[in-house]
Amino acid sequence: METEIKLRLRNESELLATLESPLINRLTMPDSKREMELVNVYYDT
Repeated sequence: METEIKLRLRNESELLATLESPLINRLTMPDSKREMELVNVYYDT
């Protein structure tokens, strides 16, 4: 399964906060039943 997530962020600290968020952690960490991975993060300045 492939999941593509597009994020529009205002600055680098917002990018870091988003990458550390529980949602992104759940998508990128292997699950016992299925693995999902973060495919692309678009960082538009």
